[in-house]
Amino acid sequence: MIADSNRYEQLSYSVRLDSKDMWGNPYNFANYFEQQLIYDISEIGMITQMRLYFYQEGNFINHEKEPLEYTIPGTNELLPDNLFIKNIFEPLGMKDTGFFVPKEKQERLARAYNSDGVRFSEYTGENLLIQSRMEEQPKFESGGAGLVSTIDDYSKICQMFLNNGELGGHRILHPETIRFMSQGSLNEAQRSCIGGWNYLNGYTYGNLLRILKYPGEAVSLGVKGEFGWDGWLGVYVSIIPEYDMYILYMQQKPDTGTTDVVNKIRNVIFSSIM
Repeated sequence: MIADSNRYEQLSYSVRLDSKDMWGNPYNFANYFEQQLIYDISEIGMITQMRLYFYQEGNFINHEKEPLEYTIPGTNELLPDNLFIKNIFEPLGMKDTGFFVPKEKQERLARAYNSDGVRFSEYTGENLLIQSRMEEQPKFESGGAGLVSTIDDYSKICQMFLNNGELGGHRILHPETIRFMSQGSLNEAQRSCIGGWNYLNGYTYGNLLRILKYPGEAVSLGVKGEFGWDGWLGVYVSIIPEYDMYILYMQQKPDTGTTDVVNKIRNVIFSSIM
């Protein structure tokens, strides 16, 4: 969207949804979509604040990533992949990161696997509308999943965060943006909704990141203010500004999140420096 005038508009409404979410997963009746948009439209573009929740069994489930992702490219007519390449991947030298793997690089793609505790088997399904083989440019580029990368490429993002938004002479984010992203917080009522995930004990959440707020409640050693996230296949990252370091762990197992292995690694690391 290209703004053609200066104006300020606020729009709030609630709409009843059907019994499935955007990925086809069923909800238990009475699901509501509550959305608040605040448009600040000027000659240089549009800034949108959007809160998107699904209500299920007493908990609010956050799905703001996709609308947020598509709001940004909407201001400059770039698809998310092109937006990321131009503004993040190319400046940081991340040549092996994207929403699919070209044919000439397919042999380097690590296969996802399942395990029953005894045997391993290749995972060939799709989740969150993401291809397991990553062979084609997807028609839908998710705001919270779907990128393929290497540990070398991902480490550049981590170092950029530690450098307050800069790496190799390229400014990706303003230092104030880093501060804002790493200091988001939920109130206690909201924080109680993530209590079912024991690995998030002691953490709060904001700006698509988990942030360690109460280290004494956490299931592993850590320091207040560290932030990051983990992926469905077990990719895990934590940025620790106090020690000028990051923890980056990668694996390829579906339905994983933060593993016991990661917590053991964290304990070894922090017990040696705290």
